[in-house]
Amino acid sequence: MKGKTPLLAIMFVLLLPLAAAETITCPAKSPPGEVTCTLNGHGTGRLYLKSTDGMEPVNYVIWINGSNGNRYSTESTQQTFELPANLTFYPMNVLGEILDESLHSIPSWVLLNKEHTFTFELVRGNGTRETLKAKLYIVGKPNWKVVLNDMEGSSIASLILGFIIFTIFGLVQLLKRHRTRHPSSFRFALIIGAWVFLLSFTIYSLAPLTSGVLYYYLGSGPNLWGDIVIGWAIWALMISLESYLIMYLLIRVQLESAAYSQPLHRIKKQRLTACSGLAWLVFPLIPAFHVSSDVWILAAMVLAAIFMMFTHPILKRIKPEGVLFINLSVAGFLAVKCHPDVGMVASLVAFLPLICVIQKKCLRRFSTERERVIREVESRVEQIGRGATEE
Repeated sequence: MKGKTPLLAIMFVLLLPLAAAETITCPAKSPPGEVTCTLNGHGTGRLYLKSTDGMEPVNYVIWINGSNGNRYSTESTQQTFELPANLTFYPMNVLGEILDESLHSIPSWVLLNKEHTFTFELVRGNGTRETLKAKLYIVGKPNWKVVLNDMEGSSIASLILGFIIFTIFGLVQLLKRHRTRHPSSFRFALIIGAWVFLLSFTIYSLAPLTSGVLYYYLGSGPNLWGDIVIGWAIWALMISLESYLIMYLLIRVQLESAAYSQPLHRIKKQRLTACSGLAWLVFPLIPAFHVSSDVWILAAMVLAAIFMMFTHPILKRIKPEGVLFINLSVAGFLAVKCHPDVGMVASLVAFLPLICVIQKKCLRRFSTERERVIREVESRVEQIGRGATEE
């Protein structure tokens, strides 16, 4: 028996930290509102929320009720408390702040009916740290009324803005008609007004329908960050597709306008613009690399504009099929780096061939319309030349 005593003592010492380790227990399912979890253990410590679904939380408050009274923990302040203790916080507020920080205009209810992981870090009185994870399945009903109301409001605002732009461009067309005698084309003003309407509607209303609703049905809590990145990609892609469609409608009007305002050699050098197919891909790279600086966002917008301006050289060298290959490669890179849900990636990939189709149509129409305009201008110049000779 004496020989076994040291062995038992060693086993006791080895098992002591395990018995004394802190644990956190939360309800298996919780409502969207207030949630109380129990932090078991002994001693004193400070607690802060390290991450939520792998993303850094912002603007959170945790109320802690321990044996030494009420304490709290925020991003900047963590008060010392005694264990065991009860932790009370609002998980949907924490998740909503993250969502609003990453994708504006997305309703927080898209996060409901999913399991979310809240990772806490406990700093003990002796300075040691322990990571504690709590999984919460948040149950609730989506509020579609909020989305419909937002869509109604933004639709009215977008329609008013589009009408204002249409009026301005219509007046410009009238002035051009008096100066250059070319046919006034209110089609140009109408298309520009429609584009402004679609653009503003997409920015403020289509994001909930694409990123938000897709995430609600296809996303999950553990992959929230990756799904947000893909949400950015889909949102930017929607804006690009609308711009390319408007470009397709404007090709004829722009070339006809050039026929009355530019010499023949300039018309022959006209190039297709704003249909590169690559402008969208710079925007999901911002959240993919956790870039939040306004300088980098501005740089991304400049890069997107450059892609749009150099449409013709891009398509001439790599063709629409080459653009599609690049886009699919970027989608694959985002999937590997950010680990989104398969359904979200599949939704993004499903839209990419549309770019290729619109690009081919734009190139075909641009080539046909430019040749037609050149023939008309050459014919007009020839008629003017014959008239001058006859005189």
